[in-house]
Amino acid sequence: MIPLYLLLENFMSHARSELDFSQFDMALIVGMENDDPDASNGIGKTALFDAIRWALYGKCRFRVKKRVIKRGKVACSVTFVFQLQNETYKIVRKMSQRAASSEVSLLVKENALWRDLSCDTATGTGQKIEELIRLGHDTFVNSLYFKQNEILQFASATASQKKDILKESLQIEIWDKYQDKAKEIARRLSTQVSTLDDRIKSFGDLDRDIAANKAAMDGLKKKIGETQERIVKHTRELEEARAEASNFGGSESAAERVKAIVARAAAIKERKQALVGELSNYRKLVEKAQTDRDSMEGRLVEYAHQVLVVSTHLERPKAEKVFKRLAPSRKLPSFAVFCDKLAQDRTTFGEHRRKADDAALELRQLLALEPGKGKKCPTCLSVMADPEKVLQQRKKRMKFLENTKREAETMAEELLRTIARQEKVVTKANNAAPQLEHIEFALSQIEGQAAQLETWCAGLEEELKNLAAEWKGLKEEKARLQTEGDDETAETNRLRIRDLEGKLEVARQSLVGMSVEYGNLQGHAEDLECRLSERGTLLARKPGIAKELDIHNQLAKAFGKGGVPAIIMENVTDDLRNYANDILKRISDKPMSIEFVTQKRTESGSWSETFDIAVTIDDETNEFEDLSGGEQVRVAIAVRLALSGVLMRRMGSSIRFLLLDEVDEALDRRGVQALADTLRILSKEFKILVITHNDAMKERFDHIITVQKGPAGSFLRQ
Repeated sequence: MIPLYLLLENFMSHARSELDFSQFDMALIVGMENDDPDASNGIGKTALFDAIRWALYGKCRFRVKKRVIKRGKVACSVTFVFQLQNETYKIVRKMSQRAASSEVSLLVKENALWRDLSCDTATGTGQKIEELIRLGHDTFVNSLYFKQNEILQFASATASQKKDILKESLQIEIWDKYQDKAKEIARRLSTQVSTLDDRIKSFGDLDRDIAANKAAMDGLKKKIGETQERIVKHTRELEEARAEASNFGGSESAAERVKAIVARAAAIKERKQALVGELSNYRKLVEKAQTDRDSMEGRLVEYAHQVLVVSTHLERPKAEKVFKRLAPSRKLPSFAVFCDKLAQDRTTFGEHRRKADDAALELRQLLALEPGKGKKCPTCLSVMADPEKVLQQRKKRMKFLENTKREAETMAEELLRTIARQEKVVTKANNAAPQLEHIEFALSQIEGQAAQLETWCAGLEEELKNLAAEWKGLKEEKARLQTEGDDETAETNRLRIRDLEGKLEVARQSLVGMSVEYGNLQGHAEDLECRLSERGTLLARKPGIAKELDIHNQLAKAFGKGGVPAIIMENVTDDLRNYANDILKRISDKPMSIEFVTQKRTESGSWSETFDIAVTIDDETNEFEDLSGGEQVRVAIAVRLALSGVLMRRMGSSIRFLLLDEVDEALDRRGVQALADTLRILSKEFKILVITHNDAMKERFDHIITVQKGPAGSFLRQ
């Protein structure tokens, strides 16, 4: 990019200022207020560069955007015309006090007319401008704007400071963000692994617990069978004793027996009322358990459905088992996500994205090629023999690359939407999977409770049935005793009957207790099975999470100090050396070259990292600090321009414009002379503007531009 023309209207301190770059290759900018050359601060010299970057990017040094408008005015505008790749472009950016943001237009010159390239929005036009010049705002500023004392800053900095400047300029800190993200994911995955391990450990020895619970159930089942046999035996003996007792009677003993029957009948009545109340409460609890079970089964079916629509899901076997058990009349749902296809789509998306990025990168590199006899290739620095042929090949290649980039981006966008839809279904399935375990466990507990309640109800109903039978027997016995006598044999039978009734009652109570205990053991068995299933699921998930953790730990290491940034720094160091030495050949009057020393031997004999500059002059190697002032300036400019060149090449851009803002403040007269001589040589390749307060610089420039400030504002005298 070569600047051609700049117009400021009510911009910052300028009322109306025009700058025609075609009148000079190198110019000095000085300031003056009210014809006083000693009053040169705050005049509006740096505003010229502010105007260029505001026109290109809509950014300036002020936090409040509207401060670019001259005080007392309602609007401002900047017009910037430049040449790029044999095309002439014009950017017009305007700002009003009434508007929330600036308006920008982009035009290209065709046959002496301007054709509008602007988009519908200022944001869209801004993006188009940035794509055109191939540089973002920060890289643009770092590449062509040399601030006060910055010429010597890099070359004279310590090794650590040089590294920091390089990292900041090359935006290598982005890799720190990548590393932080990888570490964040690794920490989350590590927490998941730890949580899985803790959960797996919390299960204890499930195989031992299951075996012990089964043994307890088998033993209790045997006792229940024996108790049921005793109840049958005692019931039969009691019926026989009552039948035998019905043949005997006695007046005095019969009266006592009638009295005992009446007392027992009252006890039976009271017990029956209590049992009816208990049975009613248990029945209500059973109904509630059934309602809860139906609700949970419905949720289980829904969660199973969410898992079943994802092919090869780890929890699919369990979900299919649940679905078939709880919804046998429904068909298994069709697949909404095929995991193999999703993985393939992700791979294909990455390929299309890389294809688009590769095409974009090659496009930027091709745009850096400038046709013309004797032009150098920006990649290998060799002279191009036939630039016109290169231009034709480049245009053909660029058209192919633009189509490739557009098609790849379209395919990537379509795949991204498809992947997002499928990942939403997979996420839903992954969230549903643990719910299957959780709800099945809760369901097993409810079913266990329901089984216990049913057992208790059965026991109560059995007891009511027995009480009814006993009531009937007592009623018959009472009627018979009131008409018959009694003797010693009848008394013996009555004692036997009481004994059998007591044994029968004890056996029944024991049966109820053992039934309740057996129900508890059944619930515990189902709980253990759920835990066993959950442990299996967790053990199956752990390797995948552990693998992801290992990958992100490796990524964090790769993005760290010794990884990708180190490789970039190594490659950049080679580029910097080549660029700087090429510039030194052109600006130095004696053989001079530099080498970047990245390692040095310590006193202990080991090697440590560093970043020093070794300068060879006439086959003698010197440190930067040992050079003369003029030599330091030449080396510093070569290194600083090399850094700008590396930045622009990395972005596929080529800008032939430099602005040096009071960089001569720290230089003595010899340094000023060396700086001026160097800039004069460089002006054959760059448009150069130098802002200064230094009178010594004025003597060395043929073209001086004065920024003068008066009551109406700042203006240029060119």
